[in-house]
Amino acid sequence: MLAVPIGALLTVGLFALIGVGIAVALTGPPLEPVGDPAPGAPEVREIPVDGVIADGYLARQGGLLDAELVAEQLDEAADDPDVAAVVMPLSSPGGTAAASFVIGDAIADTQDRGTPVVVHGRGEVASGAAILAADAERTIVDAATLFGSYGVVVGPFRRYDDPIAVDDGALVGGVETEGGVEEESYSAGRGKDALEPFEEDPDERTLEFLQDTVDREYDRIVTRVAEGRDVDEEVLVDELGAAIVDSEVAVDEGLVDDLGDRDAARELAAELGDVDEEPFGVMRVSPEALRHDTLVGGLLGGGLIGELFGMGRAEPCLDEPTVLAYFGDATNLRCD
Repeated sequence: MLAVPIGALLTVGLFALIGVGIAVALTGPPLEPVGDPAPGAPEVREIPVDGVIADGYLARQGGLLDAELVAEQLDEAADDPDVAAVVMPLSSPGGTAAASFVIGDAIADTQDRGTPVVVHGRGEVASGAAILAADAERTIVDAATLFGSYGVVVGPFRRYDDPIAVDDGALVGGVETEGGVEEESYSAGRGKDALEPFEEDPDERTLEFLQDTVDREYDRIVTRVAEGRDVDEEVLVDELGAAIVDSEVAVDEGLVDDLGDRDAARELAAELGDVDEEPFGVMRVSPEALRHDTLVGGLLGGGLIGELFGMGRAEPCLDEPTVLAYFGDATNLRCD
């Protein structure tokens, strides 16, 4: 009888599992018909943006919406002669500033190529999500939607005061200190750091460097939203700041165009896409196609196996300070 070392079996099994995960990841972005569209009817493509928006390493950890995959879907819609317009259902607290710009740039590019984009907000459209919506030709929201919070946060930073022990074990990890733990984030946009639980300042030089960073990003955001929405910069900076407002205020301030449900957004997109036929077809991109939720990521992404094989975490997190356009407590995104 042939004896096979258990290590070889584990290695083969691991690579087989990786192969299955890759196969799952490469099955392609499925399109789901909404209703029963007539064959050959003009198409409105629906590309949902739901949840925290990320890109790069953070998105590839799995679970978060990947801005690059959204941009790819917008590019495909612009290239498809059967697609007359795009509807983007949007419900998000934002995410990284860079990821929001990726989607905003892709929206602008799609429209420059002749395919209008209509954003439909529902529930919460905050920070980076509100920023990218400014690039759409039209934005409408449900009546109960919260909208806004234009601003950025750099952080979170964690400092250990007089560490006396560090445990990097696979099962239990942590740092023991004599003086405790301090965390800071630095922001631009009045009230943007209102939800941060730690507010102690570092030395003046560090604060100036960080504040210069967020101020430059904030200026970019203000300019982008002001131009996209045709709103005075003074309104965004002095009147609204980083506040999140209800849907009626958002309409009154020019942040969105109107109130309406998903059907209204689809009809508006069809109108902007010069669709004269009734009914038109709606094809929706599956939300799962916009994330990196593979079988391998789910099984090996965290816990003891993930630590042993160096394959990351089950839940994505920030392991270094990042420029965030995010509404909420940014420490929730930090790796513990």
